[in-house]
Amino acid sequence: MALIQDDIDFKGQELTEKLMQLILIVFAVISFVVGFIMQSVRISCYIMLAGMIITALVILPPWPFYNKNPIKFLPVQKKEVEEKKEKEKKAN
Repeated sequence: MALIQDDIDFKGQELTEKLMQLILIVFAVISFVVGFIMQSVRISCYIMLAGMIITALVILPPWPFYNKNPIKFLPVQKKEVEEKKEKEKKAN
């Protein structure tokens, strides 16, 4: 079993979007204030770049806490499988 699963549920997608917006807004405000106080666009850009990197590290990997509400699918019923096979035979 892998440490990181490769799927994210719908609630996890919603959480990633909220986290992305929150982190980027916080870093944008911090970079603006620090850049304004220090009168440096370079420092402002570096702070915003750090925010983007941190956001990518939080958002891009499918961390396990993004899959707390997985979707439970119904098992395939034999009747549906048989109907599908019959349709395939008729198509050929």
